[in-house]
Amino acid sequence: MDSDGGHSASQSGRGSTASTLGSLNAGHASVTALAHASPNSRVGELATYKSDLAAFKAALASNDPIAARNDLAAAAQALAMAANKTVTADTVAALNKELGISASTATDTRIAQLAEATRQQQRIADRKEELANR
Repeated sequence: MDSDGGHSASQSGRGSTASTLGSLNAGHASVTALAHASPNSRVGELATYKSDLAAFKAALASNDPIAARNDLAAAAQALAMAANKTVTADTVAALNKELGISASTATDTRIAQLAEATRQQQRIADRKEELANR
């Protein structure tokens, strides 16, 4: 807090980022937790995201565009599974920073687009199932 009893800009920014990340705050997990998490837990989904993004970067470095595309899609899908709020490029950038991942703004944007498309498809599938069960 600042001298007036209010939150400083940096403290407010952290709270705002935490709120925006929602369940992706699981990215604060330790390296050990990420390594040993159940694949279906939030932490496990984020560990999968991190691994898939590393595979994407390796595929780019080895000039394998097909593997890179597939790895990026897999990373976005893992992120979509972990997210409980809208995924934006800023969300991806904040999560990547927390996970110690460096990625370009273009990559963050593409991951966000793919993750949101996956989330939208899941919402449609859930709604269809809900209607079918009435």
